[in-house]
Amino acid sequence: MVYFVLALALFEHCSYRAVWGKSTAHLPVAVVVRPAGPSLLRARRRLGARPLKALTAMITSSPMPRSPTESS
Repeated sequence: MVYFVLALALFEHCSYRAVWGKSTAHLPVAVVVRPAGPSLLRARRRLGARPLKALTAMITSSPMPRSPTESS
């Protein structure tokens, strides 16, 4: 579900169903479940903000590597 929420950010102008379709397009048809839009919404709400806040904190707290053009 976290990957789905990240995909929602990438495809912000698409519906939940469209994002799900884009996210699962290359999986074998037998493996893909096609949940209803409201089911995706409820799952996203159950996930809550905590995992994404933790991911953001982890990314922003790690030091950024210097670019080759930056002087020491």
